Amino acid sequence: MEFYLYDKETKKFEGIIESDEQPKESTIVSPFGEHGAPIGVWFDEEKEIWQPPKISPTGEQQIIMTLAKNISTLQTMIMVQNQQLAYFSKKEG
Repeated sequence: MEFYLYDKETKKFEGIIESDEQPKESTIVSPFGEHGAPIGVWFDEEKEIWQPPKISPTGEQQIIMTLAKNISTLQTMIMVQNQQLAYFSKKEG
């Protein structure tokens, strides 16, 4: 029978073993889906399912997202000021 091994501490998928007896830190639940096993899958022992990796942006990515948001805000403010300038220029002329 095939067993899917996972790391005792991280619960990440480590490989497949054929055995008559189920080793510790293994399951019969396959981590492989339609497109194979995603990198970083880990086994949830309570739910007995493989979970996708927890993805969060790095510090650098968070800074870039904040800067992009600030640039977008500034561009909007510039457009509003240009519209106001055009309005007041027409009024005076």
